[in-house]
Amino acid sequence: MARTKVPGEKVKAEKPGAIRWINKGGTFCTRNRQVVKHGETFSARVEDIPMAFRDVIKPVDPTALPVEVRIEPVPLVFRLRAREGTAFFDIVDGTGKRISEKDLTEQEAKDVLDKLS
Repeated sequence: MARTKVPGEKVKAEKPGAIRWINKGGTFCTRNRQVVKHGETFSARVEDIPMAFRDVIKPVDPTALPVEVRIEPVPLVFRLRAREGTAFFDIVDGTGKRISEKDLTEQEAKDVLDKLS
């Protein structure tokens, strides 16, 4: 005998890499537009859950969580760049983007650069 669907029952296929979660907080919406209410268990990948709601959900099986990879921040590097045709200098970051807002003489630019370092 074939199984009949009970009215109100949600039957969804498991996604590859999905983890079973339980919502301990208020109602929220996942990135794939799935509305999750308080106390409801649901299945979603870690990247489908917005960062703002990751503190109110708990995995049903804590061993299913993937290991987080920590990325070390790259130190900021600033340097002086002379403007062509003028006596002014700019402070630029590692990508070459100007971060100084006003015209700086060489001494002012060195003072600001020392404060940034």
